Amino acid sequence: MAALIKAASVQDLRRSLVAIGGDHLMILLAGTLSYLLWRDVAWWAAALAAPVTLTIAGRAMRGLECLVHEASHYNLTRRRRLNDAIANVLCAWSVLSEVQQYRTSHMIHHRSFGHADDPDRVRNLRLMLEDFDRSSLAALTVGAVRRIVPYVPGWWWAIGLDGGTVAKFVAWHVMALWLPLAVLLGPAQAAVFWVLAWGVPVFFALPVIRFIAEAAEHDYLPDDADATIFTRTWSNIGAIHRIVFHPHNDGYHAVHHLYPSVPHHKLHRVHRLLAERDQAFATDALIRTKVTSSA
Repeated sequence: MAALIKAASVQDLRRSLVAIGGDHLMILLAGTLSYLLWRDVAWWAAALAAPVTLTIAGRAMRGLECLVHEASHYNLTRRRRLNDAIANVLCAWSVLSEVQQYRTSHMIHHRSFGHADDPDRVRNLRLMLEDFDRSSLAALTVGAVRRIVPYVPGWWWAIGLDGGTVAKFVAWHVMALWLPLAVLLGPAQAAVFWVLAWGVPVFFALPVIRFIAEAAEHDYLPDDADATIFTRTWSNIGAIHRIVFHPHNDGYHAVHHLYPSVPHHKLHRVHRLLAERDQAFATDALIRTKVTSSA
């Protein structure tokens, strides 16, 4: 397995850039549709399309966050300054994050997984995620609504959000989106486009998608001295996970914890090979293929 993991731990910056570009294209297309419906048809037409457009945009923004996570492990490129510059300029700043600060918390999660100082464990216990009912869509919705308000500031705490990151978020959106659109559409219409394409999705759709994704990653209770990454970590690999909640192979979470140097585009293959060759992984790994069931 060592040789396999070494071979799989080779970055491909071009593939990651294509993934980043695809996410931004999805946001642009969903935002353009919302804007055109609002401008050329009626506000209610944009509202009727909102479940689709917000899901597309929120999923794409979640994709950008997943690639920030990749960059926190230097999985875009081993050239560290370039890795962080790409992650911040093309991904993190646009979704109110910064890779260096995210990395600080995330490395504690990896080093202290399941222990008292694991920030993910702290948030899971505060939100009582072990009691999160997934038995039906209605139960999942009720559980998410109850937890989403305290979850959002908990996420900001976990990623080290501060005034500097907020300033970079504002500057990114002004320079990358509002200014070019203001030239084409005028300042007011550019602001409307931003609200529909980015403002509403990033502050409302993205947190919901992220919460459902993160709530499905780990089980920290009951405390068990014999617990392992296999028995504490869910691999969320159903179609709905891959398409909406865990883009860029983010759902192969057990493999990521075992081999964090493996980049996103290799995780599926390593997961499959582990299941074939490692009896403990094949026996103990927690696999979830649906959102509304425990397995």
